[in-house]
Parts: sequence; structure tokens; C-alpha cells
Amino acid sequence: MLATDWTGFGAPAGLLKGGLVLNGLCDLEPVVLAAGNRHLKLTADERRELSPVHRLQTVRCPVIIAWGTAERPEFKRQGMLMGQELRAAGRLAGTYVLEGINHFEIIDAMASEQSLHAGATLAMMR
Repeated sequence: MLATDWTGFGAPAGLLKGGLVLNGLCDLEPVVLAAGNRHLKLTADERRELSPVHRLQTVRCPVIIAWGTAERPEFKRQGMLMGQELRAAGRLAGTYVLEGINHFEIIDAMASEQSLHAGATLAMMR
């Protein structure tokens, strides 16, 4: 949603006021390089076009990034990559690395009163 140019659909440029990326794949290059791509048949050009990290020129709002320490290295790398690119674009609102959390648990962590990324998300919504 963040990497979509909503003006092409008749929506205002400032439609989204903030974003939250949790343990997401932001670059599809590993998918293209994996054996499973023989079924998807993604080309290098499609990988670039469909990867949010390469579409940040359309992001017009602050974005929070979070991932867990119990994640696989590739998810961590992609979170760091997205954070670096958002920082360079002037859109990074915060980076949160959650101790002992993986992508199955990260949503549940939002419900904790001690959750720093949930607090930052709520503050951004206000």
C-alpha cells in the first residue's frame, strides 16, 4: 500500500498518513534466485518493479520498521535494507528490533503495553 501511487486511482497524494512494516519482504531478489522461481517466472525487471524497496519514491508518509531477533537472517537483512532506504528517502519514523520475536509473534507483540513499536505506531496515528 505504501509503494502505490494512489493519485493514479483518484485519491489524494497524502492518503496514507503513516506506515508500519513488520518482518516484510521488501526485495524479491531472493525469490528470483530461489528454485521456486521456476514456477513464478519472475524476471529481474519484474522483481525490481514489484519490490517495495525499489518504489520508495511514491512513499509520502513516515514509516516504522520492525523485525524480531528470532527471525531468519534474510528477514533481518531485508528489514535493515528497507530501513536504510527509507532513511535515505527521509521517510523513516523508527526502527524496532524485538528481542526473541519472529514473524508469527510480531503482531501479538503489538498488544503488549511494553511494546515500543506499538507505542510509536499509536503516536504516529495521533
